[in-house]
Amino acid sequence: MTSETHTAAENSLSSAERAGIWNRYWNRGVPWSCADLGLDNPQSDASVFWRNLLSPLNESDHILELGAGNGSFLSVIGRECGAEEHPSYTGVDLSDNGDTWRRWATPGTEHRIRLLGGVNAEELPLDDHSVSLLISQFCFEYTDTTKVLQDIRRVLYSSGAAVGMIIHADTSRVTSVARNDLSHVRMLLADDGLFRATAAMLPYAAQATSPEAKAALKDDPEAEAVRAHFNACQQAVAAAIEASDAPQTLMDASRAAHIVLVTASQQGLAQAEDQLQGVTGMYQDELQRLDELVACAWSEEQLKVFCTTLEASGFSDITTASISNRDYLMGWSLTARR
Repeated sequence: MTSETHTAAENSLSSAERAGIWNRYWNRGVPWSCADLGLDNPQSDASVFWRNLLSPLNESDHILELGAGNGSFLSVIGRECGAEEHPSYTGVDLSDNGDTWRRWATPGTEHRIRLLGGVNAEELPLDDHSVSLLISQFCFEYTDTTKVLQDIRRVLYSSGAAVGMIIHADTSRVTSVARNDLSHVRMLLADDGLFRATAAMLPYAAQATSPEAKAALKDDPEAEAVRAHFNACQQAVAAAIEASDAPQTLMDASRAAHIVLVTASQQGLAQAEDQLQGVTGMYQDELQRLDELVACAWSEEQLKVFCTTLEASGFSDITTASISNRDYLMGWSLTARR
């Protein structure tokens, strides 16, 4: 896979901007960036894929995870390896999530774990030939793959090491929903969208604290025009929800707009404006995050090209397969040995 494959995503955000988006994402308390992969089901394609790679390991092995996020993959390692034979683990990620990984670690294994935040995958802070298994779940495809592959070769054992990845596929359910959500987020953030309409409503909602105030607003043509536009935006969102097979983003936004208006009437304009700013900021982050996901997802041809690159770089036993869950394609799996 050549660097041109991911140029669009690379040019859209700086490392600092990307780190900020992912810091805020993980701070929302989400366990996975792709909850539908099925890792909570031990018999899912993804769980079986990881079991085949993890179960032969023991305490003498060292796992490196690219894009470790909040460390939630430690729960999978603990499930498949147990505490007594738990390998050493290093996770790296652009975001910095402190000690949140402890939530996912198997008790008694904490001394074998480190998660390094603020790390670019292109510059791995590990010794040469120190890693027996390199893993990546929806991360590698976001990177400068040429540079990262060079550093992967440096840190892996010179022989007997393995690589295991799950990669976004451009035809997967994950990518399809991301495209759907992108259109919804753009609709919400548009100049004539729901969030701008909600912002315009806040001063009037803050005034509507008594029956007399509400009656006065009904006689205010400007207030009535703002209210009519807000209602039209809500109706457009409701129609889009009805037409979509993945409407959660719109449903959450509609609910958030209602909550902000209630805040304005009960707690005042300043509190509501702060609340709306937080909601809008979250959706602006989602716009960037989803745009990168779609831009970085691999086609089957790109997967084949990368396998050829791996072989030319000295890897063997290269295998790929589709990863599905509930009859939906979720991504590509890849394994290779050195």
